[in-house]
Amino acid sequence: MHGVLIWATALSGFWLLMMLARTALLRSPRMASAPRTVTTFDTVWLALSTLQIVLNAAAFAVAFGHPVDIGVVLNVLLGGLLILIGNLFGTLSPNPIIGIRLPWTMRNRDVWDRTHRTGGRIFILAGMCQVAVSLLAIGMRPAWRAPSGAASLVVFSIAACIASGVVSWRYARDMEER
Repeated sequence: MHGVLIWATALSGFWLLMMLARTALLRSPRMASAPRTVTTFDTVWLALSTLQIVLNAAAFAVAFGHPVDIGVVLNVLLGGLLILIGNLFGTLSPNPIIGIRLPWTMRNRDVWDRTHRTGGRIFILAGMCQVAVSLLAIGMRPAWRAPSGAASLVVFSIAACIASGVVSWRYARDMEER
């Protein structure tokens, strides 16, 4: 039970850091021109808060003797977070905080928009793959579930970032050739 209390305290500390980041974001003069980014940040913050609540509920369920695999729950939730982020990418306007902020995307609004529409789809696909791998891991031995989910999360996240960067570079190169 002490582990559950430590876990809940750590997550509460993370929530506090997110609140401080949000406050700093709202006060930033660079964000005055990007109110949609603040809405996106709020949506991600709300999703992370929900993720914490579900993880705390799962930890308490384990503490009270229910057979809940927190590793699977966490990996499915993180896959869902990738899907949410992918959905939000298409609505982002250029900003200094959130998004695929490469030099060529920051210079050209069309490159930014095309990159984030395509990058959003890539992140949605990565999230769907993460959820699928996490659910397939339920049939694995318990010692392999969490490591396979963590490894797949790293692989899918890095692949989504690299693919989005490559797509962005190609869009920028195509714009220069016109």
